[in-house]
Amino acid sequence: MTRSSSMGMLFAAAMLLTPAGMLDPRGVSAAAGDVAKGKALFELKGGCVNCHGSGGGGDGPAGKMLAPPPADLTSPKAKAKSGADVLKTIQEGRSGTAMIGFKGQLTEQEIRDLLTYVRSLSK
Repeated sequence: MTRSSSMGMLFAAAMLLTPAGMLDPRGVSAAAGDVAKGKALFELKGGCVNCHGSGGGGDGPAGKMLAPPPADLTSPKAKAKSGADVLKTIQEGRSGTAMIGFKGQLTEQEIRDLLTYVRSLSK
């Protein structure tokens, strides 16, 4: 058996043994975060609602004054981003925009909760 076929078999076995819904097809574990906790972070501690709006549409009160405007987290473009890309943006922010990074301000689990909630907005 070749190395590549062995790796393929291991991947297939892992997929069969993983409970349904545990892996986000965009590459980040969907089970890693809590949507309700993420929503609370979005609305309160993280302050995301100020720029992204209560529904994540990029229409928050502060967002209306920003150039470039905040991302619409409900858009097809947001949905197309990988979980890893969204996670990186939450952690590190986005250069050239008002989006700050939350690494060091939120715990890793809080960031995962926030990611899970943000991903739920684009479904």
